[in-house]
Amino acid sequence: RSNLIKKCAFTLAEVLITLGIIGVVAALTLPTVVKNYQKHVTINRLKSAYTIINNAIEMAKSDYGNDIKDWYIPYSNDSKLKTDYFTEHYLIPYLKVVKDCNHSNTNDCRVNTIGLNGTISQLGIGAWRLLKLSNGQAIVVFVGGVSLAENQYNSRIEIALLINGNKSLNQYGKDLFMIEFGGIKGTEQLNKFLPYAHGVYNDRNKYLTVTHSYGCNKNAIGSGCFSLILFDGWQIAKDYPW
Repeated sequence: RSNLIKKCAFTLAEVLITLGIIGVVAALTLPTVVKNYQKHVTINRLKSAYTIINNAIEMAKSDYGNDIKDWYIPYSNDSKLKTDYFTEHYLIPYLKVVKDCNHSNTNDCRVNTIGLNGTISQLGIGAWRLLKLSNGQAIVVFVGGVSLAENQYNSRIEIALLINGNKSLNQYGKDLFMIEFGGIKGTEQLNKFLPYAHGVYNDRNKYLTVTHSYGCNKNAIGSGCFSLILFDGWQIAKDYPW
């Protein structure tokens, strides 16, 4: 019996070596596990925010007509006027809004953003309008300028999805994702919000390399990151600039 115990026993050195190996393996694998979990949570929250907005638009269609080009928006260069009209008529009645910041620039209503390239800026100043939703997320609405060539569809209507609520600093491609009617002005499907810059490129590598705002890489702001995620079938791929 004594010999059996000796054969099964481990020395202190062996135990410490084993624990050290386990620690090294954990240190190597845990960051990957955490990152994959964060990506999973991000996708689920993005899907939820995106669905909420498009459901609101579908409900508005029942009151105002299926062709959004026929919806009234004041024909003006005053973006604040148009943003307010669109928000108050076509969004707020169909969303569960717990706070409408109504262009306030107080700390809880100020939307600070940081691009993938480190550029820091603000939304919510002037024409942008922040709405906080009951699920803890928030959106920022903006209706842009007039283009006579577009007839009644005279404005670009953009929304920033703040999927983690309005944080002190909202990171493009992680906390903040841009959508727009049709994806971008002049493209098809103008009756639905699509990821910003959707359809601009048929080559996903473009989103990973272009340096203007459409890009989703460390040399761009990251406003096109949602387009890249949709391009990849609602996945955050390994080469995504996480």
